[in-house]
Amino acid sequence: MGRTWRRGRTVSIRLSACFWQELQAVPWEETTLQWMDYSEYDPATDEPDDTEAEEDVEEKEGDIFIHDDGTPYRLERMTRRDTIDRALSATFDLMEVLAKYCGDENVRLVVWFDD
Repeated sequence: MGRTWRRGRTVSIRLSACFWQELQAVPWEETTLQWMDYSEYDPATDEPDDTEAEEDVEEKEGDIFIHDDGTPYRLERMTRRDTIDRALSATFDLMEVLAKYCGDENVRLVVWFDD
């Protein structure tokens, strides 16, 4: 939300914050379908559906899509928890410890994005 100078140029910075109690309220075990990199795809044994996709066609778990660059993707069911990498998981663990000592309302995660 602010502007700062970096090496002689102005850049825009966007901030976002989330309190520990908000993270606790997230339904982490809720599932959804996500397109995942499927590099193990073997066209000799796994045949994707090459029909033209229409907007009203429902995607199903296990569907395979070949991107224009040749990268195969497979539609897989996963939970929100599955999307968290080790670094973010460690951050959440640290926030939980801090919340025990400082209170849920006094612990928040702040991230910033720039141009």
